[in-house]
Amino acid sequence: MAEKDDTLYYVMPEGKTQEETWSWSDIVDLCKSGRLSSESRIYLPEEKAWKRAIDTDLGTIFESLDGSEQRSPEEDVETVDSGVYRQAYEDACQELRRTPDVPRAYLNAASAALALEDRQAAIRHYQEALELWPFNRQIASGAKRSLRREEWRLLKLLDRPAPFWEDLWRVVTFPITGGLILFPLPGIASSGVLARIPFQFILPALALSILAAFPYFRIAAAGICYLWVYQAILRAASGETHLPGWGEFISTFVQRILKPVFVGLMLAAELYLPFFIIAEAAILIGASSRPDVFQFVQNSALMVVLMWALGLLYLPVALAISVSPGVGLKVVLNPKKVIPAIITMEHEYLATALFNLVVVLAWGFSRLAVGSLPFLGIFLPVFLTIYAVQMVGFVLGRLSTRYQHLWMDGTK
Repeated sequence: MAEKDDTLYYVMPEGKTQEETWSWSDIVDLCKSGRLSSESRIYLPEEKAWKRAIDTDLGTIFESLDGSEQRSPEEDVETVDSGVYRQAYEDACQELRRTPDVPRAYLNAASAALALEDRQAAIRHYQEALELWPFNRQIASGAKRSLRREEWRLLKLLDRPAPFWEDLWRVVTFPITGGLILFPLPGIASSGVLARIPFQFILPALALSILAAFPYFRIAAAGICYLWVYQAILRAASGETHLPGWGEFISTFVQRILKPVFVGLMLAAELYLPFFIIAEAAILIGASSRPDVFQFVQNSALMVVLMWALGLLYLPVALAISVSPGVGLKVVLNPKKVIPAIITMEHEYLATALFNLVVVLAWGFSRLAVGSLPFLGIFLPVFLTIYAVQMVGFVLGRLSTRYQHLWMDGTK
């Protein structure tokens, strides 16, 4: 190991549970003076691992010490008794119970558990700390420094993903990078020119265009688009880059079909049923000459604007909440959870709502521009709809990942 005086190393002296930081030259002096034993642990950044001092380049120092200064292995075994580490861990746990609102208490307990070689307990303490302080840099750095890579990668709420506007290329390319795999074509686009053609995006657009060409099938087409946007939210929230194939789609039928349909119906009833009740009441008392409730709502500019506003401002967060693991319908339909989440997200949610509005307006203008054309007037709006809902789904999935701790509190 090259000596680097300007680098600080983390050191866990033998018998202690609190880390110390020393330069390499200081560590060498401590070893030579006997103040740092051969069993002390040192974190080596280049290897990303903790090692005993004697197992590093410092081993030659301990070998050069005479018998009076160097203890025999038998003496080390007696000195480094697991009871010392056990007592240190119990003390750290007692301190944690006394001060459960202090992050350092969890880190100390995790360090003591690692000194005792109880890695599961250390992982548990880090996870408990992250659930109380999601995406905390101090806790995250401590976990990454102390745990193995495969261990800290299992921790939830460790690293907050970047907001969608910092990853716009991913937003734009998500729909065509395996974004629609409901109609997989095994082997057809595995090589050559065919590999650069997004068949799994074009074919669904053609299928939906056929449905949209018949008025009676347009509701079914809209339902399929809703399922796609829901799957995009779910996939993006879990870090996946594409939608499931038919096999996975059918094997998880409840999660991928029944739950989205039920959530969508309940949210629609919660938000829009009051409008139809008001319309029916207005018709019954003679305030409107229109006998049909749908015509009344459709011809009321105020109701149409309010319904669109609710759809753009409230529904996205409700859907983002619904894909969070362990969150039930009572949370999704609870305005006391949804509205505070919107307020807490502040400018990020406003940016998300603005993005959704731009996507909707772009889709509307494209439909007006080509709506009168024979075939293109149907295919292009459907094509853009599928593309748009995938982008919106990715943005909402990213939003769910960044803020799911807001509404998961108290759901477990």
